[in-house]
Amino acid sequence: MQQGKYSSNDRLLQIHENSNSLLASRTLHACFYDFAITIYSYDRPRSLNRLLLDILEQEQHAVVRKRRLFLQVIDDNTIGCYDIHYWRNSKSDGVDDFYRVNSEEQLLELPCIFPSRLFQVLKTLKGTFDWQIWISKRHFGKHEHWKMVRRAFETLKGVHSTFYVFLQDDMRICSQFLSRAQKFWLVIEDTYKMTLSLHCDSNRVNYSGWTTLSSRQMDNIVVLSGWVESSNFLCERRFLEWINFSVPTVNPSRWYRRKYASSGVGETLSNLLHREGYNMYRTSYSLLYHTRAHESKMHPVIRKEEILETYAFIDGQIVSSRMELECATVTCSMVSTWPRIQLLYDSLYSLAPQVDVIYLYLNDYEYIPPFLHIGFIQIVSSSESSDLGDIGKFYVTPYSDYHFTLDDDIIYPWDFVMAMIRCYASLPQPCLLGVYGVMLDQEKLFRQDYFQSRTVISLEMAVSHPCRVNIIGTGAMLYQPRSFKISKEIFIEKNMADIYISMQAKIRNISLFIVNRSSYWLIEQRKDGIPSIYEDVIRNRQKRRKITKILRDFMPWDCSHTDNDSVCCLLNNKIPLY
Repeated sequence: MQQGKYSSNDRLLQIHENSNSLLASRTLHACFYDFAITIYSYDRPRSLNRLLLDILEQEQHAVVRKRRLFLQVIDDNTIGCYDIHYWRNSKSDGVDDFYRVNSEEQLLELPCIFPSRLFQVLKTLKGTFDWQIWISKRHFGKHEHWKMVRRAFETLKGVHSTFYVFLQDDMRICSQFLSRAQKFWLVIEDTYKMTLSLHCDSNRVNYSGWTTLSSRQMDNIVVLSGWVESSNFLCERRFLEWINFSVPTVNPSRWYRRKYASSGVGETLSNLLHREGYNMYRTSYSLLYHTRAHESKMHPVIRKEEILETYAFIDGQIVSSRMELECATVTCSMVSTWPRIQLLYDSLYSLAPQVDVIYLYLNDYEYIPPFLHIGFIQIVSSSESSDLGDIGKFYVTPYSDYHFTLDDDIIYPWDFVMAMIRCYASLPQPCLLGVYGVMLDQEKLFRQDYFQSRTVISLEMAVSHPCRVNIIGTGAMLYQPRSFKISKEIFIEKNMADIYISMQAKIRNISLFIVNRSSYWLIEQRKDGIPSIYEDVIRNRQKRRKITKILRDFMPWDCSHTDNDSVCCLLNNKIPLY
């Protein structure tokens, strides 16, 4: 085995000898850090934010002295950048493939579609340790993932730290993560050690890796694995110096005959280290937990057959189960018509940081607007199917933990999703939770039209605590798909979704609730000349009679506008009930 350039102890001594002069500098990267953390991310802002919160919470509750941390996020164009000047010059030498962001103001200045996708991440990082975000000017995917890794390594050339940690955004960290990682590293008495992988999945327990070197259990702490991935590992600065703070280009021919091959970065690093006689280890117990809730962005096909499950998580199954619950997936479905295209963008902008996927059904669209060409929006165009009206909200069968049905003319507050989920979790299950709805006066309904027999809880009204209703508004509704499956066949006529959903809930003995909220919590956008479904129904006498007959046929209803539980939430409202 070839002699390493210098030992880890020599390297630490050299760094500490220079630390006083480094700390004296006022520049960001001249500081000396205990850990420099890099997180690779794409289109999972909620998962990324959860990982950041894990790191922050552990540092805030650290018993020992506060560590000096540096953190960078390398993002693969989650926000949809489209710089035309970059595309024209992208083949020229010296063209930077990334934007650097250190504030919300810088983010808003970028030529991108949905900067709001990263708003919550910036809010979490603001006022914490030294950090920066690099956003690629186009999406690289797995074929050019080496560019993401190269960007990370190049940045770290000016970041002097004792240890360097590289993570993926779909990971959760164990308790005392950094302390444990450091202890695992220091226990390896090997001059040639270069990397320590902090995660192992069940498919790679005895994996020989790309080097064909059989893994060997050294003790109960670490395994000599002989391979390293592009992330989820720890190293010292000498690894980055040895690789010259860069990574070789991965040849595109790699995928000519192997369409589903990995990014090639881990294989490249592993073979280079192995040939030079350096050793790669992994921890016997995983210090990271891979959340299974989110589908793979780099290997979606392979991951459906080979599920990536964490092996021997050090904190145990109870903690990992809690982590899965905290990383629940959130999706929503929405319908839009062409005259509301500007309203649609504003609505999507407000939702971008809060959900994982938006299923969008387009009615009357001649083409797909450019701002919809982004990863988190999945489109069902009217060119592929008929004009379904509001039934389009239920065109896709969701498999997420929580699913919202929403309207394209509403601006949703930044806390909308989390506030709804918190309220939903506090209610008796199963149930549906909305923001607006209707309570029926059953005596009037015998004699009068539906619209003359109801009390409406509108968006303008404040609601002091969750209350039950008879009819729920599907323009802002939350449910769990596993407990309330909705088939398109229940909708006999379009633009009556509120009625049909409420009927199904009554048949299945599922309660309907309105969330407690302030007035104007949701803002309904107005645009002259664009009729709403409500206005169309009001003018359509035949449809009004049909709705009235349906509701009469399903009497009696469980709650009424005279029930105390239903009306007490509306007391002290200055908005008249109608």
